[in-house]
Amino acid sequence: MSDTMNNTDTALMMALQLGQIQAGFLGQTAHELRSPMSHMMSLQQLILADLCEDPAEEKEFIAQCYAASQKFMVLLDLVLDISKLDYGAIAPKSDLFDLVTVIEELKTMLMVKAQNRNLKLNCPDVAEDFSIEMIGDRQRTYQYFLTLLNTTINETPSGDINFEYGKLGDRFTFQLQCQSDGDFWENARVTDLEIKEKPTLKELQHAAEAFEFSPALKWQLLTKLIIKLGGEAKREFTPTGSIQIQGWLPLSDKK
Repeated sequence: MSDTMNNTDTALMMALQLGQIQAGFLGQTAHELRSPMSHMMSLQQLILADLCEDPAEEKEFIAQCYAASQKFMVLLDLVLDISKLDYGAIAPKSDLFDLVTVIEELKTMLMVKAQNRNLKLNCPDVAEDFSIEMIGDRQRTYQYFLTLLNTTINETPSGDINFEYGKLGDRFTFQLQCQSDGDFWENARVTDLEIKEKPTLKELQHAAEAFEFSPALKWQLLTKLIIKLGGEAKREFTPTGSIQIQGWLPLSDKK
């Protein structure tokens, strides 16, 4: 009887802790979505208040509002998709695909961005016939590594970003390392998107491009996503100022 009560108390404690974690996640998500929403409302107010100098400028403002709405929907869709996975409303797909192709696609796309930020993205070159086949969800696996690498490029102040991967048994393993003054994945601040009374189109474009979740919220989303994909990732900030992330994904669907 005592063991049963102890098990019940433990289960209740875990449920309460999980509830607190989920409440914190939803609260942070709602907070961060308010910024782009407020930005779009401010754009609409500018148009409604007839602050545009001519029809051409009004058309540009409407275009910026539309672009901001699209970016907002991308962020919202990402949260909804991962939340549905998290709660079991949907399940990851089980398709056969080549992980090396996924990484090479991201490598080609992100290396230029890293160079434009005076960074160097180091990723191993592989032979044309080299492949690592996985049975899993290609689109969400792509989304995971895109968010992981893109955020690292956005937040790393200088130097090299080293990404390595390989096959170990029935797992796809990866390591990501960069130098930083602090662990930027703990940063929960979002960009201030407040619009001044009469902004320029360049300022509006910059604000629309700045629509992003904070690194801290992205890490929460990444953690939920990789767990639902059957894997795991751990992050460490070393005394030498290095952020090191190690993780793995299963190569076969064991559902």
